[in-house]
Order: sequence, then C-alpha cells, then structure tokens
Amino acid sequence: MPITRSTPKLKGVKGLTLDPSEMELEDMVNAIVEELASSPTFKTLLQSCIERTITAKFNIAMGRIERHEAKLFQIEKKIDEKEKELVRLNRNVNLTFDKLNKMCDKSAELEQYTRRKNIRVFGIAESDGEVLGKVVADIATDKLGLDTSTVDIEKAFRVGRPREDRKPRGVVVQFKSPKPKEDFIKNRRKLKGSPIVVKEDLTVHNQQLLKEIKQHKIVENAWSKDGKIFALMKLDGRPSFVRRVVAIADLDTLAL
Repeated sequence: MPITRSTPKLKGVKGLTLDPSEMELEDMVNAIVEELASSPTFKTLLQSCIERTITAKFNIAMGRIERHEAKLFQIEKKIDEKEKELVRLNRNVNLTFDKLNKMCDKSAELEQYTRRKNIRVFGIAESDGEVLGKVVADIATDKLGLDTSTVDIEKAFRVGRPREDRKPRGVVVQFKSPKPKEDFIKNRRKLKGSPIVVKEDLTVHNQQLLKEIKQHKIVENAWSKDGKIFALMKLDGRPSFVRRVVAIADLDTLAL
C-alpha cells in the first residue's frame, strides 16, 4: 500500500493554518508577523522584553556614568589639592624672595659701609712713579685748605686698566677714619673749574642707581651722602622736595 506524505501545516496564534507549499518564504514571514502583531499576549511579551532590555541598557549606562563621575570627582579632588599645594609653594617662594631681597639689601648696605672712609677722585693725571697718597694730600692742603695733620690716608690706588684714550683712571682713597672723608666731601666745591672731581666711593649697585635716578623725569638733581642716595624732585602742583631713594621703583610710584 503506497505511503502518502502530507504537506506540513503551520498554525498561527489564533489557529490560522498556513500551507508552506503554497506560499513564498517572505509572504509566509509577513503572515506570521501580522498574525503575531494582532495577539495581545505577544504585544505584552514584546513590550516587557523591550522594557527589560531598555532598563538593562539604562542601568549599564548609569553604572558607567556613576563610575566616570566617581573618577571625575577624584580628579577634581586631586586638582584642588594641587592648587592648594601650588598656592602654598607660591607663598613659600614669595617669602624666600623677600628674605633673599632683604639679605641682598643687607649685603649691599654692609658693602657700602666698608667704604664709609673712602672717596674716589677723578681727573688726577697719571705719571710714572706717582705717589698717589702724596698727590691726594697736596690736593687737600693746596686746593681744599685742609690741615695736613688731619688728612690721614691709609692707602690710595688707581682702579681699572689703563685706558687707550690715555684719560686718567679714577683713584680710590681710603682714610684711617671717616673724618677726612667728610672734610673732602664738604669742601669739594672748591675744586669747581678744575679737572679734579671728588665723589663718595659707592658700590656698583649704588653707582647705577644714582645714574638712573638722575635720568628720571621727576628728578631735578641727585647725590649721595654717607652711601645713601638722595634726590631733589619736582611734581606737578607741588614744591620741590628732597627724599632718600632706595630703588628706582620709588620714583615710578611717585610719578603716577
């Protein structure tokens, strides 16, 4: 007896029977999807599945965000700590600079103090075998009218190398006490009209400071006394006045 093979039937959600032999695959899929879409149970299951998927994805995303926020918080905390450390370091640097500046000022004052018995004399002609102590003593008696017995010179020497233009180098004169130095400074006006000029023996710093002060726009005149720099200043609407200057910034502040 021959065996008859029957074509399998597909039964939909609501009992729809589909014959695969009579349908194209695409049509069959569309028919199944259409049938499923009309099922309340399928809609509920699909909605639940989508919601669970979205919730899972959302939880994953939120977990990542929270981890990133935690890392960001740690980074911001470290930045705050570094900023505080930077402020502290800047404060320490400023304090160190202040101390260094005070030390430099003190050192400059000490250096100037060691020259309190010195003068510098310019315009003394150079000659072979010169005895500078005697030359300076002669200037004191012959041109300044000082008593020879009060001019106690410890030593006198030229400064710098001989000049190519043959102009005489300056002479540093060191006295045994500050008094002769004061006498030279007080009477140096008597040398006006001669090539000889007497000045205080200033440090390099004070020499440069005095030069800059003389060139400042509000300064009419400037000079040194006992190693300190003074300036005669004139400001708009104010009478001229004298003030000690320790830094060029002092003048810049007054000029504002």
